[in-house]
Amino acid sequence: RERFYPLHGDEAVQHVFRVTASLDSLIVGEPHIVAQAKSAWSKAQPAGATGRYLDAVFQKALTVSQPVRNSTAIGDAAILLGLDRVKSLVMGIAVMSTLSRRPSGVFSAHELWLHSLTAALAMRTIARAMPADTRPQDDEIFFTGLLHDIGFMVLDQLAPELSDAFHKCVAAEPERPVAEIEAGMLEMSHSELGAALALHWNLPEHIGAALRFHHQPDDERAAVGQPLVAIAGIAERLLPAFGVNGQVVPEIEDEEWQALGINAGDAGEIVAEIQEHAIAVAASFG
Repeated sequence: RERFYPLHGDEAVQHVFRVTASLDSLIVGEPHIVAQAKSAWSKAQPAGATGRYLDAVFQKALTVSQPVRNSTAIGDAAILLGLDRVKSLVMGIAVMSTLSRRPSGVFSAHELWLHSLTAALAMRTIARAMPADTRPQDDEIFFTGLLHDIGFMVLDQLAPELSDAFHKCVAAEPERPVAEIEAGMLEMSHSELGAALALHWNLPEHIGAALRFHHQPDDERAAVGQPLVAIAGIAERLLPAFGVNGQVVPEIEDEEWQALGINAGDAGEIVAEIQEHAIAVAASFG
C-alpha cells in the first residue's frame, strides 16, 4: 500500500530538486530517477496539473540535476543520501578502519561492514514509516545501524584467538543461537562489548542502549533507548544475521509494528524495500 505525505512552499520545491537530482535515492546519482521525473512532468502537463510556476520549478530542477548527478560516483560510498547520512557514514568508516588494522583471521570486517550498512538502511526505512513526532533523528538512526554489531570487531581486537574460535563455532553450528554460543564461550556478548565501547566514547545513552539491547528490546533496561532499540531489533531480524545466515527470523508481530506507530498493513511494503536495499548494497560493495 502506498504512503503519501504533503509538502508545501519551499519544502515542496526543495523536495522536487532533491528527488530529481536523485539525492534521495538509495544510490546517489542513480540515473533512473530523473527519467521518472521527466515522465511524470510530461504526463502532468497535458492534464493541466502543472501550470506556469510548477513548470518553471521542474524545468530548473531538471537542469540542475545534470551536474549534480555527473559529480556523483555510483560505486562510491555515497550510496548513503543526504548530509546527515554522509556524516554518519564517515564516522562509521573511521571506526571500522581504526578497529580493523590487524591481519585478517576468521572474522571478516568486510562482511560486518556490509551487514551494518544494510542494517542502517533498514532502520532508516522502518523509521520513515513512523509518525514524524516519535521518529528518532535521522543521523542517530543511521549511526546506530552502522555500529549496532561493533562488539564483534571489539572482540576481534581484544582477543583475536577467542574471536576466531567463536566464529568457527558459529559457522559449524548455524542452527544454534549466537547468544547461546556467546554465553558458553565469552565473558561478554557482542552487544555488551558494543555498549561498553559506546560508554567509553561517551556516546548518548540511548545509542548505547540500542547497541546493548537490540537483541533484547523487551528488557526493561532498554527503555532509555526506545524507540531506537526496537527499530534496530526489527531491522536485525529482517536481515541475515552477521555470520549466521540460517537464523533469520523475518516474522515480526503486528504489535511490534504498532508499538512504533506503524500500520501493520504496511509491513510487506517496508520489508520489500529493505530487501531491495540489501540487494543493492551487496551488488555495490559485495
